[in-house]
Amino acid sequence: MKKFLALVLSLVMAFSLAAPAFAATPEIDADNISASIGNVSTDASAAVDAAGDICDSLKAKDYETALNSTFDFAAKLAKAIHTLICTLADLFDFDCPFCTDDVVVEDDADKDEADDKDEADDKEEAPRGEGAGIVVEDDSQTTFGGGEYYGDVYLQADVTVAQLVIMDLTADVNNLVVLNERNTVIISGGNFTLPEGGKLIIDNTNDLTTQACFLGDIYVNGELLTPANVDQYLEGVENPCFY
Repeated sequence: MKKFLALVLSLVMAFSLAAPAFAATPEIDADNISASIGNVSTDASAAVDAAGDICDSLKAKDYETALNSTFDFAAKLAKAIHTLICTLADLFDFDCPFCTDDVVVEDDADKDEADDKDEADDKEEAPRGEGAGIVVEDDSQTTFGGGEYYGDVYLQADVTVAQLVIMDLTADVNNLVVLNERNTVIISGGNFTLPEGGKLIIDNTNDLTTQACFLGDIYVNGELLTPANVDQYLEGVENPCFY
């Protein structure tokens, strides 16, 4: 056990002492060196702590815990060695023999930034399309919603019906509802993402009797919709009501 610990600590110390020399190389970022030392030291410390747990359990004659700690130590030791080799591979541009998918050692901030960038790229690449996902041309259906929708416009009404109800919808759209004929729109619950200038309801009829009714908790861009902020999400609608 002591030999294993000595090996790990020697590798970490050697890497830490050599790190300033690495940083003098123009192709290597000094910030990456600092982060790499931290990653290697953290994993090595975890392996040393796990080894200490084994020793403590053996001294206490708790052999079951000692056995479990042995598996934990083996995993943490392997991770520490992998982190060291993978970090060197990243710094000196060679393939880590332990990686199968070009894994690069990153700190948590780098991983979070990469994940956020991937999500943003996926959304940018997703085709939003043009026009409405639902076009109301008769009164055969007046209630919509549920699930999620991503597109230009969720619902467009080209005829007048008794009322248009949108319930419990999550939507990322440029505009939610476009009225080309007079209608009453009821939105019950929901979570909506709109771009700057995007609207929940656009009324193209110039009819002053058009109503919009909002029921329950409705969120727009993460903010609860209220009588105080609703006007910025309406165009041509004169009578918004909250229940």
